[in-house]
Amino acid sequence: MGLGDALKRIFSSGHGVRELARRLGMVQEDLAPIMPAYEAFEIHKLSGGMRRILAPEASFKEFQRRVLRRLLGRLKAHDAAHGFERGRSIATHARHHVGKALVVRLDLQDFFPSTSEKRVKRYFRIIGWDRKAATLLTRWCTWDGGLPQGAPTSPRLSNLVNRRLDVRLTALAAALGGTYTRYADDLTFSFGDETDVLVERLVRTVTRIALDDGYVVHRRKKLHVMRRHDRQTVTGLVVNDRVALPPQHAPLAARRGTPRAHRRTRLADRTATRRVARPPAHGARAGCDRNVDEGPLRAPRPGVYSPRTASVFDAKGAFVQGRSRARFVTPGEAHASAIPCAFPASVVTRRDGSDHWRRRRFRG
Repeated sequence: MGLGDALKRIFSSGHGVRELARRLGMVQEDLAPIMPAYEAFEIHKLSGGMRRILAPEASFKEFQRRVLRRLLGRLKAHDAAHGFERGRSIATHARHHVGKALVVRLDLQDFFPSTSEKRVKRYFRIIGWDRKAATLLTRWCTWDGGLPQGAPTSPRLSNLVNRRLDVRLTALAAALGGTYTRYADDLTFSFGDETDVLVERLVRTVTRIALDDGYVVHRRKKLHVMRRHDRQTVTGLVVNDRVALPPQHAPLAARRGTPRAHRRTRLADRTATRRVARPPAHGARAGCDRNVDEGPLRAPRPGVYSPRTASVFDAKGAFVQGRSRARFVTPGEAHASAIPCAFPASVVTRRDGSDHWRRRRFRG
């Protein structure tokens, strides 16, 4: 056996297409005709610019979910990866950086497209698939030379393929006396001490390590160095003393402890009530303008009043206009004006713009 035969035997070893079909629960002859099909569109980024999304067609998307569930879902990513992993979240990602003197956050440009097709195929070969099976898996999971952002398999593969990146950055953080975690393209480091020399060395080394795997680090727009006196945020959560929401979202997280004034403000924002006047008793003078309370929902009771009444309706009972002061009229004046309306009722305008009726309960 020559050297060429030995190398061919080494590189052709591994699980083949038959084993791939068995694990996917499909017939071997049905795998080769499967071709990727995507629909491309763009969405606006929160930080500005456009993001290109590649959404797979329905049948191919269902097949990618089968690959994710039967093959990729059983593989283990590095412990530093917290994005797209079961049992991990932005909270577990932020928890590693609570109470630190220095938090440094970096971002990788074009994370999914920069995860190259070559690295994906190499990963499939490393975990035990032969050349033909790895070629099929790479064809199903990549597009245009990288991971398609929008495919179900891309988030999971980005963690599996970048295991070496996470190992090297974890070792770097440990050598500098810090902690490292990653959530998708967001790299976060935290340290007990804060020095400018440490930050410069960290950024320079991370840039070099990321470049070895084909990534470019944002050095201007998305490099955040947060010291103890700053608001230290990791994936949108504040980690100065504990994992908490930013102040602008705090009232939503603790509604029971919200002061009464804040509850009244939210109630006023939720509905805008058009108030009406209390009608006087029969035979009383006109011009009553006393405010009344809201009662339970009830359909309006038709009546005949002048144009100066609080709530005016057309012949079918639909609301036309409302006023803050009402004038009670005699039956003769009402017969002369002949304007259909309902009283006592008012219109409450909801947030979505729709109207509903509320009957009024009067105070004595």
